[in-house]
Amino acid sequence: MKQAKLVMLLAVMVLTVTSCKKDDDGNGEFSLNLENFAGTYKITSYSEVINDHDIDGTTVINTTTTSVGSDFVGTLVFNANGTYVMDVEFTLDETVVVDNGTPVNDVYYDFIDFSGNYTIDVANETLTINYIYDGVPEMLTYDIVNFNETSATIKFEDINDNPSNGNTYEYVTTITFVRQ
Repeated sequence: MKQAKLVMLLAVMVLTVTSCKKDDDGNGEFSLNLENFAGTYKITSYSEVINDHDIDGTTVINTTTTSVGSDFVGTLVFNANGTYVMDVEFTLDETVVVDNGTPVNDVYYDFIDFSGNYTIDVANETLTINYIYDGVPEMLTYDIVNFNETSATIKFEDINDNPSNGNTYEYVTTITFVRQ
């Protein structure tokens, strides 16, 4: 769960810093670069879906976990020099369903306080966030789904298939934030 929260936090930061060529009107006034992404942002939405298909011998277990963030307090600050600071509190409403059974819901509050550096790959429209988690350097790369002068949406996908045993794992996070 801590890794999922970190992914969410990083995804939010990525949204803050990125802009997308798809939204560029072609006039060059607001193109994708560090200077245009620099600013202070507030998260407005966060969603995460994890689909896990595990096969253990003859037993198959399918689990879907859906998390939705709300009540975001705090900011994401992306600097033109490629550094960021994230200081955000939020509520996370998580629902877990195993094999189409009865959903189990949990609501909890979290606080994320991270800083580090980021890079933007203009050609691939991605944002890469670097951070330290439990003393270990980590890196996440997000797709920039939407970016303009006032808001951004980023998406992180991690899909793992193991053909040798049939197990699959799919993790998708989408974060939207607005410039303050």
